[in-house]
Amino acid sequence: MLLTRKAEFSASHVCANPAWTPERNQEVYGANANPNGHGHNYILEVTVEGDTDPVTGMVFDLRELKEILNRAVVDPMDHRLTAWSRPPRISRRRSGAGWKQKYGAQTLVCAMSVSMRRRICSWITEAPVQVTSRYRFAAAHRLDTPALSVEENRKLYGKCNNPFGHGHDYILDVTVDGPVDDNGLVVNRAAFDAIVRGAVLEKLDHKNLNIDLVEFANEVPTTENLAMVVRDYLTAAWTLPAKLVRVRLSETERNTFVWEAGQ
Repeated sequence: MLLTRKAEFSASHVCANPAWTPERNQEVYGANANPNGHGHNYILEVTVEGDTDPVTGMVFDLRELKEILNRAVVDPMDHRLTAWSRPPRISRRRSGAGWKQKYGAQTLVCAMSVSMRRRICSWITEAPVQVTSRYRFAAAHRLDTPALSVEENRKLYGKCNNPFGHGHDYILDVTVDGPVDDNGLVVNRAAFDAIVRGAVLEKLDHKNLNIDLVEFANEVPTTENLAMVVRDYLTAAWTLPAKLVRVRLSETERNTFVWEAGQ
């Protein structure tokens, strides 16, 4: 059983290596290297995993988890300047071991969202840190296959079979994982964005998937198939040390499609 508690706080920070020139810091950290700092509204999600206690009916006492988050994270960081001359390195292994020793067999997982655009996920146990970046593009498509009759297509795809097509504002989440380097980064964000922009967004944004993409000359442009196309685009263009592990594509708030490495 998984139990998740969410906490929110606001803070400002500066990312810069004092041994580097301003130009080098700008190259690695981008706008985050502004010496005057900048801020975010952070959302922290902490998940514990364990068996339900037969007496209390709980996996973990939510009040205690709330107190832990406030004491360890929110109180020290909320409305603070969390500046550093160099990004800190945290022993996640030691943190996870301490949690297990104190609270039992539960596994601690943390996910940090920054301004609803990037999410940094860290398994406090042994797994690498994950970074997810969110992107948006608009495209049109029509779902229709020549393998079915007109009536069969209409029955299978419903309104999505409209002969004039329809469109979506797609939301694309791309996730990578890897170790945190000496600069406090899993992946160079500017290089990450450049790959997604060049390999995916420039090919798909404001396009008709049925007409403009050769990949759908003989395939139905369902979002399932589109997610696989995005995966192939990224895999072909990938040059970063971080590992591409997940592509999550949402066509509406209710319909989301996910590819994960190893599937």
